[in-house]
Amino acid sequence: MKIKKFAGALVLAPVFLLAACGTTPSLPVSANWYSSVNNYGGLTGTSEQLTYTVTFTPESSNDNISASLDAGTYTTNLFAANIAAAEGKPLGYYLETNFSITGRYLFNGEPCGDFTDSIVSKVWFLGAPDGLRPIRSEKEITSHLPRTSATKKEEVTLTYHYTYVAEYDAALTSSTVTLTYPEKVGTEGYAPEVTTLDIGGGGSFFDNEQILFAIRGLDPTATFSFRTVNPSTMSVATVACSDTPASEKYTCTFKLNGEEAAREIDSYHLSIGYTGVNPGRAQDLIYARCVNPDANTYRNVLLHMESSMIYDLGTYKFDLKEAVFNQK
Repeated sequence: MKIKKFAGALVLAPVFLLAACGTTPSLPVSANWYSSVNNYGGLTGTSEQLTYTVTFTPESSNDNISASLDAGTYTTNLFAANIAAAEGKPLGYYLETNFSITGRYLFNGEPCGDFTDSIVSKVWFLGAPDGLRPIRSEKEITSHLPRTSATKKEEVTLTYHYTYVAEYDAALTSSTVTLTYPEKVGTEGYAPEVTTLDIGGGGSFFDNEQILFAIRGLDPTATFSFRTVNPSTMSVATVACSDTPASEKYTCTFKLNGEEAAREIDSYHLSIGYTGVNPGRAQDLIYARCVNPDANTYRNVLLHMESSMIYDLGTYKFDLKEAVFNQK
């Protein structure tokens, strides 16, 4: 018996429903995650840590089922890494993210028991001159899905625990994806599932786990699209910005290198999602905007994000609470 793949309540950056393939242009990438965008002096010494609070707003119920989630956390850690010495590129980036939130489903208003969803991801990729070409990613997910056909509260909560590993060839023409259910390894019907995908076709390609970071390097004044692997359908998908990003002032309070303050930040607001039939709801994103490339204080950091829970049971909201940048 096979478990339905990627049925979690939230899979970040971004994974929703169905997707369609398409041709996308190659996108120029700027290293906007540095204070001096054009003169950062190489990847050596790169480090960045971001912390977000996660809140949940219920929106609707589905077949007598609703959701209530407590405050959660989302963190990202970026470092320079030795990942591609064989290609004459000794340094690339290593990005690790960690999401955790506790909550419960309710059946006709009655709690069905607490659960904790968590996603830990790791991704290795090259620098801006190489278009942030991905090398490898790993993700471990524990998630809980509501069974909409349940007739009593004991039947509502389904638990999924699995790992997902994607590896890319040097020419970025193929990806080998391995899906494993750790508790079931060696059990009949639960051997690791290995899929090789043809990802050639031109245009920019990002691993799913680096998308939120990669957007920081794209032109905030224009729409864009790129390709990725959609883990829920195990296929190559196109992700697009639906409209030209909107320039705005965004007011928020967070700690920057130890100093907490209310800040009014030049930003850009955009929505991204899969293209094609039944793409699911888009993710709403607000990023800091580079005003001075020689003194880029806020490093084009993600300030705010909203994404929907499965079955539209509510909306997750991510807000930056602390940023620790190196001095580059």
